[in-house]
Amino acid sequence: SICLRVAVKMMTSLGCTCETASNGREALAVLSKDPCSFDMVLMDLRMPVMDGIEATSLLRKDEALKDIPVAAFTAEELQEEDVIPMGFDTIVNKPAS
Repeated sequence: SICLRVAVKMMTSLGCTCETASNGREALAVLSKDPCSFDMVLMDLRMPVMDGIEATSLLRKDEALKDIPVAAFTAEELQEEDVIPMGFDTIVNKPAS
């Protein structure tokens, strides 16, 4: 998607190495392969198969993944105080700049 490409470009311009997933289930699989190689997760709230809210909830229950910081990535009009109870650490609103 366009948002994914923009997010990757933004993160790589900041010196980050990126792994991508097209849905929450795929994201959990990627993270589970090598949890120590991830410093943070930028998790889109709305994805097919498994959304970011469910994926983050499952991530928080996994002993190997639970301490990885997760930022909600959304076009919805949400604030940090809206996403913290969902298990996120912060929020990045689309379009990100």
